[in-house]
Amino acid sequence: MPKAPAIDFFRKANVENTRKVVKAAKTAGLKKGIILTSYFGYFARKYPEWKLTEYHPYIKSRIEQEDVALAEVEENFSIVILQLPYVIGAMKGKPPLLKPLIKYLHSPLPTFFMKGGTAVISVRQIGEAIVKSLEDTILSNIYPIATRNYTWDQFIQQINPKKKKIIHIPKVFLHVFGFFVNIFHKLQGKEGGLNIEKYIEMQTSEQFLDLGQNEKFFDICKDDLNNAFEEMVYESLN
Repeated sequence: MPKAPAIDFFRKANVENTRKVVKAAKTAGLKKGIILTSYFGYFARKYPEWKLTEYHPYIKSRIEQEDVALAEVEENFSIVILQLPYVIGAMKGKPPLLKPLIKYLHSPLPTFFMKGGTAVISVRQIGEAIVKSLEDTILSNIYPIATRNYTWDQFIQQINPKKKKIIHIPKVFLHVFGFFVNIFHKLQGKEGGLNIEKYIEMQTSEQFLDLGQNEKFFDICKDDLNNAFEEMVYESLN
């Protein structure tokens, strides 16, 4: 949660560092770079009416990151950008990013959640896509990748198959919550990478990707997701 304006923090982290690394790679004589970004960039470009770069400094920095990287493409230097959705998996002994959510979904409390959904991919599948991206047949471009699309209800049941009762929170309540979160941050002189109030519309939509692109370009193994979910849940609860 950086100090406002947050765009300065995210530009330094995502844009300036990417520019430095890509230029250094070219100077060192490398021929290709693989950059991992976010599927938020895909939605920002596909749905300009959502104004994602206007409301969300993090998403704006991701678009700028992709632009500065592709600006360095030349005849003998290519850049492949992989836009990632929710990443499923875990490192042994390390708490997963989704640990708080996983513990909540395994608690005896009623499960209050939102409608909508998301695309997902496993850590191993990302690795396979990176290796495939090094081949000459994968040209400089931006590739959103995923191996499954889940509604949030399906996502929850992947994490806890015993969880049957899910109570959907009305979107108006989520907007009110986001409004007060933004006020709290503003009083502290801080700004999040995502404007929570504005992000509710996106989070409650179906953030799905075209899975056919994986088959066309990357031929990613499809059967790793169940193992990845199991590993993530195990590392979160043990």
